[in-house]
Amino acid sequence: MPYKTRKVDGHQVKNVETGRVHAKNTSKAKAQAQTNLLRGVEHGWKPTGKKAQKVKGAAKGVVVGEPFGGGPRRATGPAPKGKPMPIRTTKETITGRRGNR
Repeated sequence: MPYKTRKVDGHQVKNVETGRVHAKNTSKAKAQAQTNLLRGVEHGWKPTGKKAQKVKGAAKGVVVGEPFGGGPRRATGPAPKGKPMPIRTTKETITGRRGNR
């Protein structure tokens, strides 16, 4: 079902096929978010109310980098205190140097 946003005393989100109005007198950003939500539900997305795991982990400081460029992995313990350890590339790990010296 296609959804459409129109500017009518604010913004309105409407289903084009059935004519049902899903949002009235809302901001443009909220109207766009509502249409994205409705289109996602139409295509099988199920709202759980939880944030994405990457965003959630990054906010807590739990996602750390693999020392040899293997990509991010999830730490098993609590978030480290203080400054996070710098993620070094393979060349920096091998030579122990940073930059072009």
